[in-house]
Amino acid sequence: MQKDEILEKAKKKNYFEKREMKIMLKANQFAVISSFIICIVLMVIKILANQPYYDVYGIVCMIMCCQNLYFGLKTHKRTHIVLGIGWGLLTILIIGTYIIDVLG
Repeated sequence: MQKDEILEKAKKKNYFEKREMKIMLKANQFAVISSFIICIVLMVIKILANQPYYDVYGIVCMIMCCQNLYFGLKTHKRTHIVLGIGWGLLTILIIGTYIIDVLG
């Protein structure tokens, strides 16, 4: 193989990897936005039905926890790791409050 051929193959491979990363980023954004919309709809229904809706907040907080923790651990950014832990603790608190409220 010639040097130019090797460089051309590397550029093509790099292009497809970047393209896949962009597609995955868009997919993740779509998933998070869809999750938030569903949570809002569920929360409104629960409010109208006079039911506790903390569980919906717990779902939203868990999404934020997972997103921040994953990003922080992969990029070694301490801020995101701390945010992820904070969101996780908030999730536990909210779900615990919801369980106590539902079980009486």
